[in-house]
Amino acid sequence: MEDHTQTYQPTQPEPGPMPEQSQGETGPMPTDMPAATPPPAMQPPVVPPAAPASDD
Repeated sequence: MEDHTQTYQPTQPEPGPMPEQSQGETGPMPTDMPAATPPPAMQPPVVPPAAPASDD
């Protein structure tokens, strides 16, 4: 059982990087940002169609 505790130690460091990802979302770690990137990309396409309507 004690051995299992040692193996768990290496797992603790992993959770550490996870919180960093949260901060990275707005930073250089766009790992979770990809999900938020698609929405913004859809907004631009909606503007072009509205532009032609104004010309009419």
